[in-house]
Amino acid sequence: SEKFKADDELIFTIARLGNGSMRDALSLLDRLMASGETTLTLTLLEELLGLPDRSLLSDLIDAIASGDPATVLRATGGLLSKGISGEQVLGSLLERFRDLMVLSACGKDTDLVDLSDEAREAEFERAKRFDAAGIVHMIALCESVQRAVKSSPAPRALLDACMVRLAMTEKIADVA
Repeated sequence: SEKFKADDELIFTIARLGNGSMRDALSLLDRLMASGETTLTLTLLEELLGLPDRSLLSDLIDAIASGDPATVLRATGGLLSKGISGEQVLGSLLERFRDLMVLSACGKDTDLVDLSDEAREAEFERAKRFDAAGIVHMIALCESVQRAVKSSPAPRALLDACMVRLAMTEKIADVA
């Protein structure tokens, strides 16, 4: 009724960022509406909140799945050059790996992930590139390094080491 249009993926992202709080989700939506745009997009939300670009994060996850540390480090550097902190990169990876884990365990039609149909299909296909035990290991690794980065005098070194380890997970150890 307010004459705004919104992408499906934006709506799902706002719901996820609201974290169960309707007030928080509406506050985010109000901030977007105050931008002056009549078509509300995920890109606008990412710019407003300083979130990593979803497609850049997808590229990073694909590089991790390919086991290519050099590409993973370049993709990480690309996110950092956009002003995204290492902590935000790790937090975003945690959310995305969680979605991959749930889709892998429960199937594409699960209601346990908040994704548009298009994003759900893409993430389901992406999840097939990972071993379920490997995803669980990656979640634990990202969470541990995210905590350590907060107090480290060398956060970039920890982030880069984590990214290389994610890319080499299947070569470093039998995660199962």
